[in-house]
Amino acid sequence: MSDINKFTSKEVLNKVLLDSSGNSVAAFSHTTQEALNAALDTTNNRLNMSLAGGTISGDVTISGDLTVNGSSTYTYDEQIDGQLWLKDSTASSASQGGHLKLFSDDGAAMAAGHRLGVIEFAGAEDASSTITVGARIEALAESTYTSSENGSALLFYTTDGNASQSEVMRITSDSKIGIGNASDGNVDTPLHILVEGGGSGSLLNGIKMEDPAISGTEHLGILFSGRSDNAGGKAYMGAVRADNYGVMDLVFYTDSAADDNSVTTSDNMMTFTHDGNLGIGKAPDTLLHLYSTSASKPILKIENEQGGANPVSIQMLRNTSSPADDDFIGQIDFRSMNDAGTPEEILYAYISAQSTDITDGTEDGEINFHTMKAGTLTNTMTMQSGKVGIGTETPDTEIHIKQGNAGSVDTHANYIMTLEGGGDTLLQFQTPNDATDVGIIWGDPDDKDVGAFKYDHDTDSLKFTVGARQSLVLESGLTTTGSVLTLSTAETTVVANDVLGKINFKAPLEASGTDAILVGASIHALATDTFAADNNATDLIFSTGASETATEKMRIQADGQVAIGQTSSDGAKVHIKGSEDVALTAESTDSGAYISFMDNSSTNWYNARLGAVADALVFQTAATTRMTIDSAGNVGIGATPVAMHADNSLLQVGSTATIFAQTASGTGKSLYIGQNVFRHTDGTWDTIVEDAQTLYEQNDGSHYFYTGASHASVSTLVTNMKIDANSKISLSNNDSGSNNTVFGYNAYNGAMDDSADGNTAIGDAAMYSLNADKDFNTCVGFQSGFSLGGELNTYIGKDAGSGGSGVDNYNVGIGALSLDEITTGAYNTAVGYQAGDSITDGNSNVLIGRGTGVAMTSQDEMVLIGNDAGAAINHDNADGTVAIGYGSGAAITSAVGTTIIGTESGSSINVGDQNTALGYQALKSTDTGEYNVAIGYQAMLDNVDGSHNTAVGRLALENFEPSSANDGHNSALGALAGNDISTGLHNTCIGSNSGHDGSNNLTTGSQNTFLGAYTNGSGNGTANSTVIGYNADGTGDNEIALGNTSISAIKAQVTSITAYSSDERTKKDVADYDLKGVDFIKELQLKTYLYKNPVDFPDEIRHSKWDAKDEDGNLIHERPSDPTETQVGFIAQEVEAALAKHGVGNTETYAPTQDSGIKTLTYGNLIFPLIKAVQELTARIEELEK
Repeated sequence: MSDINKFTSKEVLNKVLLDSSGNSVAAFSHTTQEALNAALDTTNNRLNMSLAGGTISGDVTISGDLTVNGSSTYTYDEQIDGQLWLKDSTASSASQGGHLKLFSDDGAAMAAGHRLGVIEFAGAEDASSTITVGARIEALAESTYTSSENGSALLFYTTDGNASQSEVMRITSDSKIGIGNASDGNVDTPLHILVEGGGSGSLLNGIKMEDPAISGTEHLGILFSGRSDNAGGKAYMGAVRADNYGVMDLVFYTDSAADDNSVTTSDNMMTFTHDGNLGIGKAPDTLLHLYSTSASKPILKIENEQGGANPVSIQMLRNTSSPADDDFIGQIDFRSMNDAGTPEEILYAYISAQSTDITDGTEDGEINFHTMKAGTLTNTMTMQSGKVGIGTETPDTEIHIKQGNAGSVDTHANYIMTLEGGGDTLLQFQTPNDATDVGIIWGDPDDKDVGAFKYDHDTDSLKFTVGARQSLVLESGLTTTGSVLTLSTAETTVVANDVLGKINFKAPLEASGTDAILVGASIHALATDTFAADNNATDLIFSTGASETATEKMRIQADGQVAIGQTSSDGAKVHIKGSEDVALTAESTDSGAYISFMDNSSTNWYNARLGAVADALVFQTAATTRMTIDSAGNVGIGATPVAMHADNSLLQVGSTATIFAQTASGTGKSLYIGQNVFRHTDGTWDTIVEDAQTLYEQNDGSHYFYTGASHASVSTLVTNMKIDANSKISLSNNDSGSNNTVFGYNAYNGAMDDSADGNTAIGDAAMYSLNADKDFNTCVGFQSGFSLGGELNTYIGKDAGSGGSGVDNYNVGIGALSLDEITTGAYNTAVGYQAGDSITDGNSNVLIGRGTGVAMTSQDEMVLIGNDAGAAINHDNADGTVAIGYGSGAAITSAVGTTIIGTESGSSINVGDQNTALGYQALKSTDTGEYNVAIGYQAMLDNVDGSHNTAVGRLALENFEPSSANDGHNSALGALAGNDISTGLHNTCIGSNSGHDGSNNLTTGSQNTFLGAYTNGSGNGTANSTVIGYNADGTGDNEIALGNTSISAIKAQVTSITAYSSDERTKKDVADYDLKGVDFIKELQLKTYLYKNPVDFPDEIRHSKWDAKDEDGNLIHERPSDPTETQVGFIAQEVEAALAKHGVGNTETYAPTQDSGIKTLTYGNLIFPLIKAVQELTARIEELEK
């Protein structure tokens, strides 16, 4: 060193050396400059600690920076008695403190392998005070130094007993530690330990952990943790004290809890005990103990990736020098507990193996399966010498299943399987419901399925197959078809005259017992055309034989016609051909011959029959003659016919009843229904001799209907109704009225006024008691308009308009019980069962649908359309309600000013006023809520008592349900706008999916404004956040967010942006801000960059909305275009690091973190350090100017 100015700045030089009492070196009669010059040894390039020929004893303190440049030659001839302190008197911090720096500077870049500095530890090796280095620490460059690369390693050297010094440990620049293997720099793991030597069997060539004071169940071990903050899973490997003599067990633990570094016995994964036992999942009590609490994982898995002759195996070996037959080789036990008062461990099953024959070359082995049954272990299955026995320990064939004792079992060499039972023995095939076939298949090497016997689950049938074709199918006895036997042809293409199937009937010859040569009878099906998907025409042919092979005797054709005695029906349904004149004869030895008809619901053969008795043809049912046609052609129904007048036609019904039609005489055509009633050709009536009569007569162009009393004469018959040539109907009790139409018992009853015109009454008691002079009413149905008192009413349906006797005009009631109680109400229209059932004096209502307005009485001007619409309305406050749709407004009682359109819309509104709902289930759950507008499918579906809300769009505000009555004041416009808001208030969401982007959907937040499709806040409870722009996300409470990540600029024609308030009177805790402006600004690095596509962000900050899907499983958000515009700015993490370096603890002011985890920069706040930097530079300039 040649120049003292290389030491420190002027300020530091003024107080360089102090003695142990803190006095300046001036106490030694030297000035500071003289002291430094005297201490500087330029010859040896070192600083002497002696002044004025003396040695400074005691503590020496050097304040400030001390730099000593030297060569690679080290001398140790200087002695400092006491301590050497390096002191930094500035305020302590993470970057300040006492500092010793060793460095190498030869004017060139530091090359790889060059030393940066060395600290050596030396001592006197003998009485002559010869100094020898015993250990040293070196810093070594790992690569050539550059501005961005200065990797270095720290090396530790020690000297062994032979005075040989070597490297024993190395810490590399990538945080790896090598012990014992570092001499060649080969450190390839975080901790690399190389042990050499020690000889065979040595236990000292590894890592030793020792605790001489260990007690209880204390551990020695290694803890593995994935993260320094304990948030990851942990593992532990160590030894635990097993007894009082220091015996240790080896244990392995894993802990997935993100709490602390501790592990407990509940985390035990594996234990090797000192006595050789291995336990996985639990401390072992056997040589191998596997334990698991999981019901979904196997306790043991053995996997082998080798094929061919390298199978994976588990071996049990009976290692004995004196083996014998029936030696047991091994056994696997299956144990569990029972439910005794004190649960007992029970052996429920086991598998054992033994050597049944140990003869060399002919060895046999056996495996037995034992299971517990009724408290006793029994041998369930045995495998021995290539045979398997189930239920028997001595199988007679390859497979022998035994249930009971059947005696001696045939062991024929060709028998492979035996089913042995002590009684009925069945072989069961059981399959799942969705299985198709189960059965037995026969085959050979050339034909794998030459024959089969299968059960088809889908059709409940047995199938017999020969030659891979179904030949016979037997279907189960279904309730509709009975049992079905199916014969199939082996032809792949069926053409005319192919036989589909045939049943032959034969018998063996009596003499030889062989099959008969001739077929005695047969039934076969014959195709009559080529089969196709829409054509399977088939005849069924029945053949019999006498001395010849059976020949055709009857055929049922494909079209359902039957031919007997010939091969075709020639178009007849049944064609019988014989050699006699009569092909079909019915003959009886009794008094008559009959042909009977019956169906499968009758048990009597005589259910219905046609027969011949004497010379008459009779028709009978239930063994009783119902109609007779005698030999003269007379017809009697219920009686034998009698002769009548020559020029009249007669049909006699019963012993006395007669239908008589006059056709040749008299003044008109008449039809008389009575008992022996007829009119003579001279026009006179015969006497009515029995019960009341009904007669009809056509005369003078008019139609007359008469009735009479029992045993009355014809002259006393009363005209009930007359229809003249102009179709005018006159009734016996309505002589002066006209154009009335009446049908039904007691319809238009005789007690009513006889002057009413233009009325129509159809139905029992319809318009029963019409008031005087009331015209143009129409009543159709039982008791419709029963007490009608007005005009121009139309009532159709049972009891429609059947109410009181008031004056009800211009009403229309269609449907049973519609307007049932109407008295004086007018201009009402009710269509549907019970529509307006209780209205008495209400006016001008329109009710359409079952039960609409069923509780209304005096309400006016309602429009209710749809089943049960407005079903509960019963208060005049509800006048003018409009409810259209099934169940719409069904609960309204007295709500004012309600308009509801849509199925079940507003179906729960009771007393809530001035609600408007349009759309399926809109406002469905609202009860007492008021002043709401919901338009769209299920808009405001869940709202009960929220008020002052507006929802327009499908599912807008669907889930809104405030915690307090009358809360709300939300506005949502667009499909799914504000869909998840539950209790949030005073929110405005405009745009499709605004406030509902599929991730941080707004639920409880309030006072938010979202403008644009898929806009959303920073969380479910965002408050006072304003978000504007398509797919824009909020950044936090009380903040405004403009645009999404694709927005590159915000442009506005403004001259300034003013802070809301900077008045001192609005602030507290005001203090100076300590920030080193210049130093901070120098740390900032201006960058250029491109923004990533937000879909490609890392998982920790990637917005979940990019994975959100709609109800159809499609992604809601399309991938945005990749940004292409180069940006200029800072990196938030670098700014944050610079702030921390210069003493700013709260970096959120400059680099806040969004709820999404994304770091941001508040560029406006950088003006503060810029101002501070200007102030600092100004001060320095002023100091220099002085």
